[in-house]
Formats: sequence, structure tokens, C-alpha cells
Amino acid sequence: MFVVLLASCVVSASACAGTGEVPAAAPASSGTGSFVTLAATVGGYARTATLRRPATLADGPVPLVIVLHGLGGSGTEQASASGFAELADAEGFLAVFPDGIDDRWIDESMAIFMGGPDDVAYLRQLVDQVDAQHPVDRSRVFVTGFSNGAGMSVRMACDAADLVAAVGPVSGGNVGETLDGCTPSEPVSVVQYHGTDDPIIRAAGGEGRLGDLRVPSFPVDDLATFWATADGCAPTPSSPADPSAVAAPGEVTTRVWTGCADGTTVRVVELGGVGHDWPAGVAAELWAFFEQVPPVPDGP
Repeated sequence: MFVVLLASCVVSASACAGTGEVPAAAPASSGTGSFVTLAATVGGYARTATLRRPATLADGPVPLVIVLHGLGGSGTEQASASGFAELADAEGFLAVFPDGIDDRWIDESMAIFMGGPDDVAYLRQLVDQVDAQHPVDRSRVFVTGFSNGAGMSVRMACDAADLVAAVGPVSGGNVGETLDGCTPSEPVSVVQYHGTDDPIIRAAGGEGRLGDLRVPSFPVDDLATFWATADGCAPTPSSPADPSAVAAPGEVTTRVWTGCADGTTVRVVELGGVGHDWPAGVAAELWAFFEQVPPVPDGP
């Protein structure tokens, strides 16, 4: 039994109490949309999130991307750093950047033995909050995150597959020893980005370090194999016709598992020479992946 702390090396903003909509301390953005802070009490915890509302949206339901920060971060900071706010403006979807309690998420590696807030229940409720601002296409809800947030995106695929069409963990999601406790109720598309030189959450598995803290992880290939098996994909991956264009100092390797149930896909991108990072350009590739996955049948 262990507690894993995954750092994003940023300082948390203060959380707001109360419910409903409160004025937002706007993140930095070069786009044309606006930010709104959403607040609610879920399971006795005051929760906040920063919603990006593009200036122009379709009248009907639109897709929603939930973007999760790493430990020590905040939704506001992730909105400024991830590129998803500007992408939402350009592509006409909603993006929301929630805050974890105590600046962290109870992700898949911690959920089996830690108490505290029910982050799955909160993120489910957050979809309802966003829907009150503008109709959400419930069949096209996606989750991505960095580091500890990546782990939480994987937990959503495990525990909320009825809600989530696809997840995109970045520099995380493979902390611990296995995903044996993960039992998704239906197939989920997964795309994983990981640097080969990540010193904290190692792409090849083994023990990473965050200061004096040991961070065990299992190989990214094992994460992909788990999801390929869960989704009923062909057992052998292939090199896709559209390999990743995310820049890296070393070789970029893209593998994809196809033939999966319900049209789902599993894709892994290993970025040579990249460390524990949210790489430039990854948001655009995540959105391109999300766009092409099939919607959740009868999404909640």
C-alpha cells in the first residue's frame, strides 16, 4: 500500500465556496471566448471548476472536454497552460477545468485505499452543471489530464464508461502495479501520450522519483494492452497512417490497436527525450482523436 503524489510544479488557486455560478478569476487566454467559474457542494465538499464558453456555439448540444490538472495545480492554471481554451473557441466545443480537493485527484492508483472526496461523482455532477450553461452532447464527453489528472482520466474510463466516450492521459495513468481493479462497464477509446525520459512516472515502468518519494509505475505498453483487451481489440498493434506530429527531441513512436468493440480505438504515443510534461501541440491531437471516436450509445 502506498500513496503517490504526482507534481505539476504549479501553485494552487484558492477554491470558492457555495453553489451555482460565481465570478471567475480569468486564466490567461488568447481566444475569443469567456471564462465562468462553476461552484457546487458535492458529498459535503465545496467544488469549483473553470468553464470555457466559446463566443460562438451551435444552438444544440455540443461536445464537452474535461481537462484535469496535476497535483499542486488548479483548473485555472490548466486552462492557461493546456491549449484547450483556445481550441474550444476555434472548434466550437465546451472545455471545463475543475479543481481537485487539496489540489489533487483521487485517481485509479489511490482510490482503492484512500478516503476523501468522490471525484467520480463530482465529475459526473460537473457535466450537469456545464449542461445548465449550454446543452452538452452526453454521448460525446471526453476526459484528459496531466500526471495525477491523467490518472483520474483513467479512473473515469474505469468507473464511468457509461459517461465517457474517450480519455487521453498525458504523462500518467500508469502509476502503481496494474489496473486489475479496473472494470469498465463498456468499451472506451483511449489515447496515451508519455515521454520516454519521464523521471517521475516512467514510461517503461519501474520506480520513478519525485524528490525523496518513490513513484512505482507499470509500463505504458501494459496500460495499452489492458485497454485493448477490455475493448476487444485485435491483439497486435500497428503503425497508423497518421502518426503523431507532436514535436520531441527523439523518436516519436505511435501504435494503434484496431478492430475494437463498438468502433473504439486504443492509441499510444511515446515521445522520445520528453520528460514529465504536457507537450506543445498535444491538445490539438487529443481533440482530433476525440472527434473521430464513436459516441457513447445512449449516453446518460
